[in-house]
Amino acid sequence: FMAFGIALACAVGRDPLQLSGARAVAESLRKGFETRALMQHKDHELWESLFCATVQVYSLMSLHPKTAKFSTGLNLLVSASVNLAISIPGQIQASHVI
Repeated sequence: FMAFGIALACAVGRDPLQLSGARAVAESLRKGFETRALMQHKDHELWESLFCATVQVYSLMSLHPKTAKFSTGLNLLVSASVNLAISIPGQIQASHVI
């Protein structure tokens, strides 16, 4: 399943190492504000974040409490929380700005 997601991201984005995003972040840090390139990258990544958050929440809800490791549940909970509370709202804001 993960390999399919990686292959799909490479095919759709044509930037398998996500170097354009890294360049946009570096440029924004150098300038001291979010550049248009960074906002476009955030907008482009919105659907990926929504899909990842959905999979993380589904996986968390599917864990069996007796057999799942605590670290697995904690990892899914933190990842989904960061996605839902920080990443997705920032990406939505970026999509409204550009």
